[in-house]
Amino acid sequence: MDDLRIRVNAGSQEHGTASNAKAKDTRRGLLRRFGLVESEPISLAVHRLDSLVYYRRLEAGEFHLLGEIRQGRPIAAAIESTLERLTTKLADTRAIQGVIEGWFSTWAELGWLCEYPESEPKEQGDYDRSGKAA
Repeated sequence: MDDLRIRVNAGSQEHGTASNAKAKDTRRGLLRRFGLVESEPISLAVHRLDSLVYYRRLEAGEFHLLGEIRQGRPIAAAIESTLERLTTKLADTRAIQGVIEGWFSTWAELGWLCEYPESEPKEQGDYDRSGKAA
């Protein structure tokens, strides 16, 4: 979808603000040229920094891992759950490790990782084997 948006923007003609020329209506031509694009599900993270809103497209595994962490699951359990999803797509363990390390690196750069204040400290035994709160 991003590629389509770039091609459509490149195909549109714009005039300067001082121009009185009517912009040529290329919408029909663009629709004919590109046709209908089949929609595909995407995962986005929306975040705010210095009063500005940003979004970032996420891979499916990345979205899943962030969701697990957001739910309060321990990092190890969240990664294990995500690995179960990724092993069908990435067979090489080193490749999976590199992908996950890259995600954490990006999240740290964006300031998404921080200490979560808890009202009561949780013990390791407060989670079952799957990492869900007991």
